[in-house]
Amino acid sequence: MTAGTLPVAQAAASPVTAAPAPAPAVSAVAQKPYLGWSSWSLQSTSYPGVNTRGNYSWLTEANVMAQANAMVSTGLRDVGYQYVNMDSGWFADWNWNFKVDAYGRPTQDTVRFPTPMGTVISRIHALGLKAGLYYPAGMMVGGYDANAPVFGSTTGCTTRKAVLKDANGNPVPIRNQWNGWYVLDFSPSNPCGQEYISSVAQMFSDWGVDHLKIDGVTPGSTNDSPAPLAHSSYYEVAAWRTAFAALHWQGEIQLSYSLPISYAEHWKANAESVRIDNDVECYCGTLVGGWSGSLTQRWRTVVPWLQHARPGFWPNLDSLDVGNGAMDGLTDIERQSYMTLWSIVSAPLYIGDDLTRLDSYGLSLLKNTEVIAQNQSGLPARPVNQDTGRQVWTVRNADGTYTVALFNLDGSAADVTADWSDLGLPATQRAAVRDMWSRTDLAPATGRFTANLPAHGSRLIRINPGPPPVGPEAPGNVRGYAPSPTSVTLSWTEPKDNTVPPSSVTSYDVYRGTVRAATVAGTTATITGLSAATAYTFTVVAHDAAGHTGPPSNPVSVTTLNADGSATYKADDPGNTLAGGAKVQACTGCTDGNVVGYLGGGGTLTFNNVGAVAPGAHQIRVVYVNGEAARTADVSVNGGTPATATFPGTGDWNTPRTLTLTANLAAGANTVRFANPGGWAPDIDSITVLPSGPVPGDFALTLATASGSTPGAGTLSTTVVTQTTAGSPQNIALTASGAPPGVTLALNPTTVTSGGNATLTITVTAAAAAGTYPVTVTGAGASGSHAATYSLTVAPSGGTTTYQASEAGILAGGAVVQTCPACSNGRKVGYIGYDGTLTIPVDSVPISGNYTLRIAYVNGGSGRSATITVNGTATSRSFGGTNDDNWNVVQTLTVTVALAAGGNTIRFGNPNGWAPDIATITV
Repeated sequence: MTAGTLPVAQAAASPVTAAPAPAPAVSAVAQKPYLGWSSWSLQSTSYPGVNTRGNYSWLTEANVMAQANAMVSTGLRDVGYQYVNMDSGWFADWNWNFKVDAYGRPTQDTVRFPTPMGTVISRIHALGLKAGLYYPAGMMVGGYDANAPVFGSTTGCTTRKAVLKDANGNPVPIRNQWNGWYVLDFSPSNPCGQEYISSVAQMFSDWGVDHLKIDGVTPGSTNDSPAPLAHSSYYEVAAWRTAFAALHWQGEIQLSYSLPISYAEHWKANAESVRIDNDVECYCGTLVGGWSGSLTQRWRTVVPWLQHARPGFWPNLDSLDVGNGAMDGLTDIERQSYMTLWSIVSAPLYIGDDLTRLDSYGLSLLKNTEVIAQNQSGLPARPVNQDTGRQVWTVRNADGTYTVALFNLDGSAADVTADWSDLGLPATQRAAVRDMWSRTDLAPATGRFTANLPAHGSRLIRINPGPPPVGPEAPGNVRGYAPSPTSVTLSWTEPKDNTVPPSSVTSYDVYRGTVRAATVAGTTATITGLSAATAYTFTVVAHDAAGHTGPPSNPVSVTTLNADGSATYKADDPGNTLAGGAKVQACTGCTDGNVVGYLGGGGTLTFNNVGAVAPGAHQIRVVYVNGEAARTADVSVNGGTPATATFPGTGDWNTPRTLTLTANLAAGANTVRFANPGGWAPDIDSITVLPSGPVPGDFALTLATASGSTPGAGTLSTTVVTQTTAGSPQNIALTASGAPPGVTLALNPTTVTSGGNATLTITVTAAAAAGTYPVTVTGAGASGSHAATYSLTVAPSGGTTTYQASEAGILAGGAVVQTCPACSNGRKVGYIGYDGTLTIPVDSVPISGNYTLRIAYVNGGSGRSATITVNGTATSRSFGGTNDDNWNVVQTLTVTVALAAGGNTIRFGNPNGWAPDIATITV
């Protein structure tokens, strides 16, 4: 090829339509996810001693060669790590001024990289490694301003001719996070965009580049819907493929970042790897910054991309920062979970750590050949479900084994179980189990594997099924109930028998714990001689005529009746079913210190094996906790039509109360389910099925509004709600107490029949001192007394305080101060979202109470949301936008916040997207 002549000069695609022109055949590269190292994690951190010449200054020739040599000396090269990728900055000086050559192409900064880049790459190759470079999409401003000739152009192209212009002849910027580079022109009548890309591709190929990361690609990079499409990087991506195909280049193209999956087919046709999310780095004093949304959201965002993973294209989760211990910002437990996910979804494994400072644990993770082999198999695992943080991910390997990853993404230790049914294996299958991280064989397992995982912990195992089972399987659908205080009746279904030639089940052993309690021929048994009000666990084992004994059934827990004939069932009993977001949590005033909470939406609680001696109506006393106003729950029996019950407030989340319901139960074992698809239900402590006979009367008393505030003199009111919870309605005498000086209380009426309401009026005069006061409403009836408390806040009258976000705010992550001519002080705080947060200290609040917060913000896009966290309590609010890309229009949003007396903090963020820019807040 003659120097200075490009091998191609055709357009990559026509911007008239969103469909790309037919892409050249993809070369046979990236048959497996690549392994290597990248510089950006070290460039982005403020960890002491790393970026010694200012932000992002780590990237130098000396540092890169030290990493390349360490990749060899640590043995990482020998287990498959190959790529040494230089990220953004190789063409910038210490002040981040970009350098271009005589043809408008990026060129190395000779202070950072004194040796010609082609020579640097040759030295990397000499170590048996490959080299990668970074390129931002489009053309840098310096290249455009130079109006330089395009290298090798056959049509007289210049860098200015290569850039797309708007109707006024101005260059069109790429609308990504930086807005600092220009869109290239790929219209059919203009060959210059393609010729410019081909000239840069020629330079990279001549240098020996093996991997190219193209960053800031749109659609994506915070702009998923650029309009028109020609104002994005869409056609440029195809142009790179065209240019490299003409050069017969055998390298890999990585597109970055947060690219939308709606264009997946276009990305797959033109690249080997796509960054599916934002940066994993925290831009803080470590590399990752802890177990945060930037890391943990990938368990969710990778899932829709798994369908596209294949040889030649791998969804990319970003850098793997697990090797430097304290610098990573993660615990050892979290480091293992981090690498486990990257490995099992076949994501590229490129280390972001300092390879010269790897600790022994990090090196053991990175060099685990069994885990690497799983990654390189190219068979991504998928989650069984993601309803909770306790997740199981599985994949069937080519050799018939299964790889299973168990994760506990929650904040406390928990059991996580992989059931053989999730793998398509029979419950009776006995399988060999190998721990891939410890590289040890564990005891064989039948039916399931359970691991108790610490918070943020994981386990990676390989399941090797053995020969098919012989003999009867485990009896199914084992159920039980207590017909008396001293007996339990059990039933089950006859299991399948796997004996060849066919045999039949002849008998069953029933075990109480480890003691055989009965042997029967049929599928029912009654166990006697038990103690009242005691929980027992039973299993059933089948025997067949050929002499085979099957495995035990799933255990079933049954509690005998209380001495008075009632039966109590705890919500947190392991035999119950918690689904959706329902979970066990602490309750200091509850029966055993626990309740089942987070019921509502998808969260449900099902009591199993609720016994009844005879069919018909039964009284069920529900012990519950509800720290808010009245909540409702849909209660259904045996899958029937639910009935809605109202549960009055209990005053706080540690004080239980009771509500008695009537339900039709079948004779034997029943299920009772609590749900609320339209809102939150109360937390449930237990239910008690009462014996036959009259139910004592009772009532509940709640306040429709439990708190209120007035600045100085004013009037407040709330409705006193009564409800008959058992028996017949009764008369209730109402009284109110707790008024401080200067405040009067009035009830109207003062007597109601349960089920009726009254109004409490609170009159505050100017003589009332500022403060918060409890006002108690008490109702007295024939069955006893109940009370509810109203929190009255008398606030100081008048006065507002405004805080400038750019001056009073504490910025973290990527949040930055920006100019804003329309803002009150000419500045605002932007790039709030993902890891970027703004925290404003609010001091000298006179008293605790509810305050009005007026937020002045800027949002040139469509609606955005922000998580507003006040003293640790978070709520999400929506902020309307002007939808005109004008980031200089100030809007306001008013919300109510609870502030404490003295100092407070108000933090704005959005772990899953961009929040609006914030100018001021006024309290």
